[in-house]
Amino acid sequence: MKLMHTLLDRGLVNCLASLKASRSVAAIGRVSIASSTAVFLSVLTSGVSYAANVVNNSSFATPLAAGPVNTYLPGQTLGDWTVTSGSVDLLSNSYWHLNAGGQSIDLSGNEPGSISQNISTTPGTAYQLSFELAGNPDGKPSAKIGSVSFGSFTQNLTSDITNVTRSNLGDVEKSFLVPGSAITSSSTPLTFTSTTTGPYGPVLSGVSVSAVTTAADPVTAAADPVITAAVPEPTSPLLDTLAFGGLSAAYLLKRKLKQPCD
Repeated sequence: MKLMHTLLDRGLVNCLASLKASRSVAAIGRVSIASSTAVFLSVLTSGVSYAANVVNNSSFATPLAAGPVNTYLPGQTLGDWTVTSGSVDLLSNSYWHLNAGGQSIDLSGNEPGSISQNISTTPGTAYQLSFELAGNPDGKPSAKIGSVSFGSFTQNLTSDITNVTRSNLGDVEKSFLVPGSAITSSSTPLTFTSTTTGPYGPVLSGVSVSAVTTAADPVTAAADPVITAAVPEPTSPLLDTLAFGGLSAAYLLKRKLKQPCD
């Protein structure tokens, strides 16, 4: 009988030790998941900066428009921009009011056209591409459609002229992150194209291309947060969701260890 009690006591001790270990695993699992999430979020919100704009004649200030509307044909240039198809119109700053100010380009001159400029780039580097986009309100269709390409990156563009007038063109900034995989040369064409039938197309101004740089790599620069830093409890749905997997695994382990030991 004494031997049986001893065996039972040892079994109970082992069960308690296992349960304690499972609680430790659950706690570590929760902290690890939360810590990994914090590192992941720090990558997304790490100090990002942009180099100088590498687009020449970005606001189409050259040449100075001779009149309100000036049509350019394939092969003709506007500073560093070249008309590559169809025709485009250079509009003076007095023709209509842009939020960005200055001169602008209607990508449909007498018909849909395109303009292009070769940009000095570093292969494998990501770039931030931005510009002001509007639509010519002088005629239909209501939806002005076109596209932009930079290296292998391509993006369709649409601007709606509903309730738009010359005095308030309603241009908006469009911004896209071009991945480094799209840039494979030291000279990369940046091309804007209209696919809108007729002489009233998408309107372009204020073009910018800037290399993306980061101040530091938060993953390699940070010490192990599980060991060296206290991690706050998840307080957002995103953190709760990411932590759930680790907590569920720890919970199942703890539940199993709560069962009577053999």
